[in-house]
Amino acid sequence: FLGHSYNALATLPYRFIVTTAGQVSDETLRNAPKNFRFTKYAPGAELLRHCSAMIFHGGNGSMYQALSAGVPMLAIPTHVEQVLNSRIAARAGFCKWILKQRSATAGFARIVRDIVENDRYRNAARKYAEQVRTINGAVNAANECERIAEGGLENPPSEFNRCVLLRSVVIEARGSSSRLRLRARARARARKSIRERYGYLH
Repeated sequence: FLGHSYNALATLPYRFIVTTAGQVSDETLRNAPKNFRFTKYAPGAELLRHCSAMIFHGGNGSMYQALSAGVPMLAIPTHVEQVLNSRIAARAGFCKWILKQRSATAGFARIVRDIVENDRYRNAARKYAEQVRTINGAVNAANECERIAEGGLENPPSEFNRCVLLRSVVIEARGSSSRLRLRARARARARKSIRERYGYLH
């Protein structure tokens, strides 16, 4: 994806900071346009405070970091979970998503420019920013798991919050904290309750 996007992104009047996790080839680094900078790692929350937008694969963690900073995003998902996240984010108005193949086309630059310069995406991201910054994710996830295990979902969450809940149930239930270490039977009941109510659990 990265190398194929160079021609389009080199034409834009923006600086691109790329976090690579050491997974980008030397050749791709050498061929980068002048408006690209690379680092293996960076403090995402701090970096996003200075960004106009984020291009990412649609992962849950990165999405919430960007939302916390009120930053709009463009998702290029590579597997099913990321596609689900990207679709929900797009419906919420703070994200656009495209297939990886489109990053090599001339229209890619136009899509990126729209995310950066169209205020409606940033305004939508800011609408969720305070909620994401103040929510106590680990504790809330544990409470939801226990509530579901005890009696099911009496008040189903909104579609956007449903995504947050389902992801939290799976991630936090696997955590190492004793607070989140649900018994196997309770966890199975929680998953069954969600599946019966919504028909899926990713």
